[in-house]
Amino acid sequence: PASTTLAEFRKEVPLGSGQRVIAVEQADQYVGMLLVPELHSDRSDGDTPVSALAQFKDAVLVPSMNVQTAAETFQRTGAEELAVVEDFDERIVLGLLTESHLMRRYAEELDKARRDLSGEG
Repeated sequence: PASTTLAEFRKEVPLGSGQRVIAVEQADQYVGMLLVPELHSDRSDGDTPVSALAQFKDAVLVPSMNVQTAAETFQRTGAEELAVVEDFDERIVLGLLTESHLMRRYAEELDKARRDLSGEG
């Protein structure tokens, strides 16, 4: 939960266990992205709630977004990964999307469309 303290977070999520954790409040509502290496090197007081250290608090993706809008969100925020939420109001977390995965899948679909148009498919 987003109310977890920095000290608790460091115990529960050891350095090297992953690169990022999505911080949520009750009912899985998105709060922000926690970058594990940064939280382990942060000099904040151990009693600081991780929600205060979360990044990309206002940057989320929704399933209805097209590739261009999602790519623009990545570009605008400078994030390598963003949370996917149900909608902008409730912000219930559905998952995580990396920019590299988005671009790889987009390139695959473009290639497939090109092959279909040229009769290679």
